[in-house]
Amino acid sequence: MCRSWSIRPCSARTSLETHNASVGNAGALGRAQDSVAIGTSYEGYVPKTRVLRFEAAIAMVNGLGFDGALKSITLDAAKILGIDDRFGSIEKGKVADLVFYDGDPFEHATHGRIR
Repeated sequence: MCRSWSIRPCSARTSLETHNASVGNAGALGRAQDSVAIGTSYEGYVPKTRVLRFEAAIAMVNGLGFDGALKSITLDAAKILGIDDRFGSIEKGKVADLVFYDGDPFEHATHGRIR
């Protein structure tokens, strides 16, 4: 049985719902064959693309792995939202915004260009 989870960012402010949170949660859920989506929370003064890459990178090094981290911000996120028939992967007939990176997309120093 595959379940779906949306993971609250590890950089989110502490609250009762994050009391037992762990940076390894996404990895544990991914190993259980669950769909995992990384969220960005909301801070009006922080660029969201940077936060999303950071959150995915933290999940990657804490057990989710590169492929799992990439799926958590693309196809798995679209599956959880129920829009994977139109978004989430590069396939004929799907909507896509492509980002080309000059290195590892989860490395902070990597630069991307949207096409």
